[in-house]
Amino acid sequence: MSLIICIVSVNGKLEIKKDTVSESLRNLTYKIIKENMNGYNCLLWLSEKNAKYPVNLASQDFPLPVLSSDTSSQLDKIIVDVFKLQCKGYLIQTPDPGYFLKLWELERQVSIDRHSPRMIFLPWNDTVPNSNNLFRLPETQFHCDLLLIEINGRTTGENNFFNIVTNNFYTPFDQENRKPGLLLGVWPIDTNIDFFPDKIFNLEGKTIRTGIIQYPPFTIVEPFGGVEPNVVQIFCEIHNCSIAAVTDNHLWGEIWENKSGNGM
Repeated sequence: MSLIICIVSVNGKLEIKKDTVSESLRNLTYKIIKENMNGYNCLLWLSEKNAKYPVNLASQDFPLPVLSSDTSSQLDKIIVDVFKLQCKGYLIQTPDPGYFLKLWELERQVSIDRHSPRMIFLPWNDTVPNSNNLFRLPETQFHCDLLLIEINGRTTGENNFFNIVTNNFYTPFDQENRKPGLLLGVWPIDTNIDFFPDKIFNLEGKTIRTGIIQYPPFTIVEPFGGVEPNVVQIFCEIHNCSIAAVTDNHLWGEIWENKSGNGM
């Protein structure tokens, strides 16, 4: 972190002026992007005006192309374009990041493009977004790399503090007393925060729902097996997960106008 300190005289007394919250937040954001998104094909920088702690980023400061947009634009069209580009990095500072996630999930369901980006959510004000609220949304259950920066509220003579929170990728959403967010650390107190821990290496028993139809010898519903399901079984042996077979008598099925459907 780079800290800008100005010493000024007020009525004959020396006072130390520290970074503003916005400056500290920008330094933290730059650190995360530089250390975790270097080499990415592109970064989507999505923001709205009137944030309490606006983060001013210059695209030339980053080692990757930055696509910047104000969400007053056509957000759904932006998401479609980003899916086509398969941008691996997202930076979001809006008053309602849950709305963005809902649109992102709708596009994921219909798009032929697939990617698993890293998303950073910046504070809009002192209380929004809140990790317990954001990571309780069902749209977050398919993401392993969500990162939320919260205003900690604590300050010292030199630093502003931020809670670094990631989504709980392991505990089922319907489990009682599930904790939506997991605290990774408090910046800059914790100097060795792993901002994007590898959640796939050990899935901690997470259930992987696998679509399957009866088509031996390639796929067998009961008992779960076959040439193709064996790949999933080996994956779960390596990464510590369990399998739940999902099947449907409508075979390949159809997709309806409301984005639901039947079959596999």
